[in-house]
Order: sequence, then C-alpha cells, then structure tokens
Amino acid sequence: MAHTIIKAQSNKREYRKFLAVLVFIFFAATLMSTLIAFRWEDWIRWFIGSSLLVFGGFKLISFDSFLQVFPRYDPLAARFAWYSYVYPIIEVLLGVFFILEIATGLRLVIALVMFGISLLGLITNLDRQGPSTQNTWLGHFLKLPMSTALLFEDAIITFLVVVLIVASFI
Repeated sequence: MAHTIIKAQSNKREYRKFLAVLVFIFFAATLMSTLIAFRWEDWIRWFIGSSLLVFGGFKLISFDSFLQVFPRYDPLAARFAWYSYVYPIIEVLLGVFFILEIATGLRLVIALVMFGISLLGLITNLDRQGPSTQNTWLGHFLKLPMSTALLFEDAIITFLVVVLIVASFI
C-alpha cells in the first residue's frame, strides 16, 4: 500500500526545528559525558548514540514513508529490499551500543559501513539528480528535504566514527 510522501519545505521554521533537535543532542551528549569527568571520546560516543536514537526513532515513526524513499538514496537498500526494513532498527540498536559502550570495534565498523555507504550513495544521487523535494524519516515532525537531513546525519556520523577509529590507534 503506497502512502503519501510528505513534501519538504526548505524554510527557516523547519531549519530552526532541525537545529533545535541538534542542540538537544549536543547538550545531552555534553551533560552525559561530563557526569564523572569530561573526555572528548565519551562526548563523541554520546553524541553519536543520541543522534542514532533520535534519528532512528524518527525513521520508525515515519516507517512507511521511509520504506518508499530510502532505496532511492542508499545503494544497499536499492539492491536489497530487506535492508530498508532493518536499517532503522539497526540504527537504534547501534545508538544503544554507543550509549552503553558495548562492542566498541563492532559498532564502529557497522556504523562506518552503514553510514559511509549511505553517504556515498546520497552524494552520487545529489550529483546526478540534485536535491530532492521529498521527505521521509522526519516527515511528521520536520519537513526538510530528505537530502538535507540525510546528508547531515550520514556525514557527521561517518566523520565522528572515523575520528574514534583513528583515535583508537593513537
């Protein structure tokens, strides 16, 4: 059954709401990483974990829309239909793993592969087709273009995961 995809609105109000979500995640990560003693690695871990929980939750809330649009951006979802179904669940579980500091190496590798592939697919798609006016996983709360929200999420998480991987070798 096809569901209506909510059209994006690139206006100041939607970007302010998106910024408010990011500020909330930033402050949550800062608070949780300073409870005992501040360590930048813990801040990154809390930021990634909180982001994955929040954005994965948005995807689950708008799950039908997510299933329709995600394969257009992610190469794995385009090739394997089941991947769209498990992606938000894996994202939420990864968030829990980051927050609880479980399976460090495994969670870093999974996050790097998931978000790195998604980022490359999104960049390729944007290069070919330009920004989308369709929205998916933030559709009921934020009406930003999916390309804007996904680009930010994939880029920041991929970057922070790479920072943690490099830091583990130093």
